[in-house]
Amino acid sequence: MHRPRLDLTPPHQVKALQGLWLLWAIFACCLLTISAWGFANQVAVLPAGIVNGSFEAQTPSVDVVVPAGLVVSDVLVTDGETVEKGQKLALFDQAALHRHIHEIQQDISVRKFAQACWSSPYERAPSAKIDPASSPAALETCRLTKQTEKLAQEQLIQRRQSLKRETALAVRELVLRAESTPSEVRNILYLRAALERETLNSVVRDVEFELAQLLTKQRDGHLQQHTRLETEINVLKTRLDALEANALKPWLEAPEEGLLARLRLAPRKSARDLNVTVAQIQRKQDKAYQARFVLSPAEAQRLQETQTIQVRLAGLPRSDNRIPAHIHAIRPLSGGGDPRSEVIVHLSPDPHAKTALLSLPDGTRSAMQVALPPQHFGRLLQAASSRLLQSF
Repeated sequence: MHRPRLDLTPPHQVKALQGLWLLWAIFACCLLTISAWGFANQVAVLPAGIVNGSFEAQTPSVDVVVPAGLVVSDVLVTDGETVEKGQKLALFDQAALHRHIHEIQQDISVRKFAQACWSSPYERAPSAKIDPASSPAALETCRLTKQTEKLAQEQLIQRRQSLKRETALAVRELVLRAESTPSEVRNILYLRAALERETLNSVVRDVEFELAQLLTKQRDGHLQQHTRLETEINVLKTRLDALEANALKPWLEAPEEGLLARLRLAPRKSARDLNVTVAQIQRKQDKAYQARFVLSPAEAQRLQETQTIQVRLAGLPRSDNRIPAHIHAIRPLSGGGDPRSEVIVHLSPDPHAKTALLSLPDGTRSAMQVALPPQHFGRLLQAASSRLLQSF
């Protein structure tokens, strides 16, 4: 009689088989995921589209500015002339320049005296050696305001003193009456005197609180005026420094080398309060091209910065009007009822297209068509997963 035999697999062999099946399962899942992702990138949720935009050819330029307060006496160049950096373009009227410097110095002195007025006690203002015609405009407001404030203070102080006198008289009268009355009434009069004193003292405290609020408000107002004048003085000092520098070199210099364009009439009779742009100097550099288009936020979601797209420009030969461009910025437009997004693109033309663009005159504006790429399902999944990760 034979004994039965049990053919059992060792435990270590079972674990090896389980590990092998696990590896196959992981490999199959990875393969399915890659296949599904590739399929999603081929499924177009939104088809390709075309939007219209605008294109403009520009030449880098720098403005020629006549500073505020200066009057031009003579122009030394003509429109279309090539100038060098530091070249004299116009001469300033030195008499008007020095007169304006004196006026700014006078304005600074007036504001400094007004500052001292706001910082000084009431009815005291520093003696100012300034033009009498400009003194009232700067100092009279301070003096009248401080007189009004002092009158309001005196009214509250007089009211407080009057209430204190009334309190003392009322209490004294009740005490004197109590001393001449029978003992059974005397305590009642003393209690009445105490209540009268407490009531009037409460009114006095209310007046003192009102006076303290008034003083705080007045000090805050003085500080605001002092700060405002300090800001105006700093602005005037900056202008004064610039004018004094122009007094040493009373002429307008070219800030860059290039072609002088759009020269226009400079101020020759009276000084302007603001800087005046009188010309532009076009630098000797390649032209710049600004291209933009506007679309809805839903359409903008299919685009991303640095992405390459294709644009077509009207006015160029058919062989050169298809130009690759990359997205420089996507920003929302403010205003209007419907939300819109503006897309700024930079062109990257090939040599033939670049030659065609260089032939365009400066300031040329043209219509532009932009081919929007299709929106794939994989892109939507990627955007959704990135927003999900950012939420954590």
